[in-house]
This record gives sequence, structure tokens and C-alpha cells, in this order.
Amino acid sequence: MTRTTITTQTNPTDTRMLDRLVGRAPATDDILELSDWIAVHGPAHLNPIERIELAERLITRRRFLIGAGALGLGVITGCGPEEQAAVPTATSTNTGFPRTVTDGMGRELTLEEPPERIVAYYNDSFGMLATLGVMPVAQSVNPEMLNDPIYFGEEGENIPTITNDDGPDLEEVAAVEPDLVFVFDEEEAQALEGIAPSFVTPRPTNLEELNDAVRLFGELLGREAEAEEAISAFDDRLRAYQTSSLSDVSILQLGFRQDGSFFISTQGNPLCQVLNTLADCSWENTDGASDWGYIGTVEAVLDLNPDVIILNNWTDNSYEDIYAELADNPLWVELSAFQNERVLSTPGYDNPIASSLPALQKFIDAYIPLIYPDIFPEPLTDEEVQEILADG
Repeated sequence: MTRTTITTQTNPTDTRMLDRLVGRAPATDDILELSDWIAVHGPAHLNPIERIELAERLITRRRFLIGAGALGLGVITGCGPEEQAAVPTATSTNTGFPRTVTDGMGRELTLEEPPERIVAYYNDSFGMLATLGVMPVAQSVNPEMLNDPIYFGEEGENIPTITNDDGPDLEEVAAVEPDLVFVFDEEEAQALEGIAPSFVTPRPTNLEELNDAVRLFGELLGREAEAEEAISAFDDRLRAYQTSSLSDVSILQLGFRQDGSFFISTQGNPLCQVLNTLADCSWENTDGASDWGYIGTVEAVLDLNPDVIILNNWTDNSYEDIYAELADNPLWVELSAFQNERVLSTPGYDNPIASSLPALQKFIDAYIPLIYPDIFPEPLTDEEVQEILADG
């Protein structure tokens, strides 16, 4: 077992995933109403902008759990503890231990040696571990991630699932005898005291901070070289897309709300930050309520009239129902994106920056061929990335 010492400091930061709030939050898709609820019932240290961000992500997470049939159960379960011995554990050849690393809540974690048995609660830490080639001994993430080739592929299906019902299941965590558990916030970290060392993952808000988070995980796990290699590989991919004569296409991300209005993302939104490196997503905020965007009507969308619309479904209806409803709106059909069949929907990528480099790569590889089908009929392979950079 890895020996650890934890010291709590007072450096606040924003929190991670919304999974632990899903079962308690009101059944509404109104972002501002959810933001007000989070202000009372959620993490106390969040500022108004962070609460709006969490409200956005809560809507998407709730719809997933309903579709998976997991919300009513309050838990997503899988393999039992007896199957855990077959799962590979982390290994490291790096030296430099003991070392002290500060987590996302300002808590210092001192490791005498690299952790080998790691539990990944939530998608972000799972993606970070995949970035560094470290397979956890247990996880509690979206099931579709387990066999996704961007993470661990088929081997990921062998990683046991442990309960995440409003926080870590302490008995199940203790049963896998972890050296380290990646958690949601300080409350979960405190619950694990005396059971296992914990690390609250930071929450990046831009690509630079995401790279810093990758380096932090590399330092924590003794995999600094792998961290730099992953950052370099993603940078290569981004530059390869950028150097392929992309046109100045304007892109607008919309969240269609239950009342028929839209959440209109602006340039502070993580999705826009990424797309702005490959196209034009530099929309200004009109009301100042959130750096991420504002709520507007179809008239406001028509005033912007972008070349491409990325439409996210924040309602209880299907995408087919939404498209049919919008097609009956005389203002919607005036949009260039509608007339040119450039309204796209690839749900599940509301905030790739807050997750991991694999999630961000999947986001770019999914959207760029849709935005530039004549230039990129398919996502770039690793070999094509290097060929483009060599020719450039």
C-alpha cells in the first residue's frame, strides 16, 4: 500500500461532476432555477457563474441516467469485488518519491511511492488515467465509456463498477484496498478519511488549465513523461486541423430548453473556446449573467444567423420532436444553417475541457468532419496528423 499524508489548506476551487446532485435536484431543465437550487443545496464555495455551469451539466447528466434506467435506482452497478483481481493496476518506472502534490481543493497529498491501486469516481479522472495509460482497479463512470477506444477499449469492460449513490460507497471502496481514490469534492474526501487516501481533481476552464491538470496527474502518478507526450500529441492534432486551410465558418452552440427558448453559448463557453481555434465561435455575451452564455429566443438566434448550429437537447423530448417543432417556426427556417442543412447534433460534449484530453480529442474528431466535410471526410489518423505537420 502507498503511504500518504493529507494536509487541508484553505485554497478554494470549483467542483467537478454533477452525479452526486442528480438524485436531489428538482426535476426542471431551467438553468437559472437549477442554479438557484445549487446555491442553497450544492457546494457552498461556487460562484454564480460556476453554479450556472453545474446546472447546464446536471441537465445532460439527468437525461443520460433516465435513458440508462439508472436514475430510478440511484446507482449504476456492475461487477462485484470478487472480480477485481483480474484488473491490471498502475505501474510506474519514474523516480522522485516521496513527493507532495496539491489537489483541486488545496489539500496536500504526500505519496511515498506511486499509487498502484486507483479508484476513479466520475468521468474526468477516468479520462485522465486513460491519458497516462493507468487502468483503475474500480470505477464509477458513464457505462458507454468503458469500452470506448479513446479510453481503454475492450479492456475497459473488465474494470469493476462500484456504487456512486450520492457519493462513494465506503464499504465498496474499502473492499478494493485502493492506494488512491479520485473524488468529486472535499466532502467526499472527508468521508473517505481512515479508509483510503483521496484526491479532489481540479476543474479546468480552458486548454491551458487542462494541460496543467494532465501534468498534475502525471506528477501524482509518477508519469510526467507520459503526460508531456499526451499533451504534445493533442497539440499536434490540433495544429494539423488548423493548418489544413480551414475557412472562417461561424458556429453557434445552442441548448434548446423545455420552454422553447435557447441557451446561447458565447466565447467563454468551453465548447466555444475549443471551436474558436478551428472556426469562429467568438459570440459576445449580451446580458452578463454568465461567461458561458445567455438565454434568448429564436429571434436572438436569427440576429446572429451563424453558418453552423450545434444543437443540444435540454428537454424531455427526442431530437426528432425538437427538429419537427423548430421546422414549424417561420423564423427558424430563415436561418442559413437550417437552409443549408448545417444544424448538427452530437450530444454528450457539453464541456470537454472539464474532462480530459481523450474527451477533447473525441469532441474535435466528432465535430470537425461535420463542420468541414469537404476537407475532412473522416477524423485525422495519427499518421495523417504527422504527414500534415511534415508537409506544413
